Amino acid sequence: MKTWTITLVDGTQTESGEISILHGGEVCRVTLDFRGRRYEGASWSFFDAFCDIRKELEPLGVLVSCYGGSLNAHPGGMAGRSSDGLAAYRMHDDRPATTDDLVHIFDTGDDVVPATVADQRARFESWIFGGKAGKKWWQIWK
Repeated sequence: MKTWTITLVDGTQTESGEISILHGGEVCRVTLDFRGRRYEGASWSFFDAFCDIRKELEPLGVLVSCYGGSLNAHPGGMAGRSSDGLAAYRMHDDRPATTDDLVHIFDTGDDVVPATVADQRARFESWIFGGKAGKKWWQIWK
């Protein structure tokens, strides 16, 4: 079992939580220990399992501050599939993503913008289907 410490944001307050992952057969499991409670998600990818946890936190006003919950990052293409959803691309409006844009979903950086699951997905879809950079990347990806 692998673990990471991530930062969670509740308004202007930040707190730490402990993420653990486990791959069991075809199921990717993610657990988050935060504020004395355990949140769990299971799906075909670690990213989607993490999204299940994020959806539980959102009504509490809590967002995650890592690439897996950032407005400008999302798994996709071969990198997302081959990593079981642990790798994501940082999205740029002016160009397609490259391997230099690959990040681990539980890592963080200065460019992380905490977002809801719905906002992150909408940004990804807009980038893929609406922007010049995304359309070019989508043609390469599919």
